[in-house]
Amino acid sequence: MSSNRTLMVLPGDGVGPEVVNETLRVVDWLAKNKNISFNIREGLVGGASFDKFGTPLSDETLADTMDADAVLFGAVGGPKYDSVEFEKRPENGLLRLRKEMDLFANLRPAMVFPALVDASSLKPEIISGLDILILRELTGGIYFAEPRGIDEINAELKKGYDTNLYTTPEIERIGRVAFDMARARNGKVTSVEKANVMMSGVLWREVMINLHKKEGAGIDINHMYADNCAMQLVRDPNQFDVIVTDNLFGDILSDCAAMLTGSLGMLPSASLGSVDKNTGTSFFPAKPLGCYGDGGAIFTNDPEIYQIANSSHVHGMGKNRYEYDRIGMNARISTIQAAILLEKLEIFPSELRKRQDVANNYNKHLNDLKLNIKLPLIKNKCVSSWAQYTIILPENIDRSKLQEELKSKDIPTAIYYPIPLNEHEPYKNFPISKSGLANTNYLARNVLSLPMHPYLTEDDIISISKNIHEAFKNN
Repeated sequence: MSSNRTLMVLPGDGVGPEVVNETLRVVDWLAKNKNISFNIREGLVGGASFDKFGTPLSDETLADTMDADAVLFGAVGGPKYDSVEFEKRPENGLLRLRKEMDLFANLRPAMVFPALVDASSLKPEIISGLDILILRELTGGIYFAEPRGIDEINAELKKGYDTNLYTTPEIERIGRVAFDMARARNGKVTSVEKANVMMSGVLWREVMINLHKKEGAGIDINHMYADNCAMQLVRDPNQFDVIVTDNLFGDILSDCAAMLTGSLGMLPSASLGSVDKNTGTSFFPAKPLGCYGDGGAIFTNDPEIYQIANSSHVHGMGKNRYEYDRIGMNARISTIQAAILLEKLEIFPSELRKRQDVANNYNKHLNDLKLNIKLPLIKNKCVSSWAQYTIILPENIDRSKLQEELKSKDIPTAIYYPIPLNEHEPYKNFPISKSGLANTNYLARNVLSLPMHPYLTEDDIISISKNIHEAFKNN
């Protein structure tokens, strides 16, 4: 499926052009092999722009960048420009881009690959398996706030000063990104500041605490001073999951984290802004036809709209998952869904066969365990798309404990639904059978959905089955 998206390429200085050229080889491969193409524009930034135009970022390049869908950025700066006047130094071109594009969230993942463990200056037992994310607020704080400057007090005395200023909305929006990132990872956020000596740090901690109370359900949060965080990164980096911090501390800590991986060049970076407030999409890619399932998204910076939309698009969900405050609704096929659906229909028959193979392997290996687990049964002449593989546990098994043990082995599970729908507030007045809903209540207490996708191997399923067996023995 081709694309007419525009990619603005800004190689910059130093190693930037070399890195960007290698990345463009990947872009070229995607166009040739996957029919994913971009309209590519290229511009000058940093020292390269200063050499040609006398400014680190021309208005023309900025306009082209603002019109693009994404920017591939190399690097700026170098010793050659150390004596250039402050306002025209290469780094100011980068700062202007960040501010004009409102790229407030900088994502800096730090991962140590097994083959590169020895590249780090730390001991292998300290950094093996490292996978953390540093989230840096990028458009506020000391790099942008006023007043700042150098004042002459007298002929022999000057003073230089900067302002580290943050507002509540600036902290809240980066905090929300941190929570979103943590939900997709291991559910832990470390908020970093200097609340012991800086008033901006006091506000940062206060806002993060309040935001967590309102919007951080399911997220573990702790607060740490920046100097301690720097020390902890080299002492025990695997204690972290997502680190969120301000512009200055994020700049320092992300470079520190880069060296954990062996080189600053090993640390990728993405600078992101808010999606337009009127933007929306919907699809649930885990299901066999992906985009045709429940789910949807409305992007907004308004907390009240977010709360209502977040509830309404998932059946009227309340504060906790599978508890409902209102009768919700779901978006269905949008343009992007239709485009994805066309591609998925091409592989749908083979995906059904692969999913059936996965289900057969589950049935075989779970049945061999003889654990009194009830396995899903498909009637003769019927075909399942196996959107889920759901088992029914014996009544004497503590389901929550089982889930925790499987999670500790990196095996995700799900429950649809732990509370019967008829017990949720919006549905309490709906008529039910006079004899009650015994089967519904029984299933709500005992069902458990195991990982299901067409690319699970039989070895994966054997491993899952063995871990279930071990968990049953400990239950």
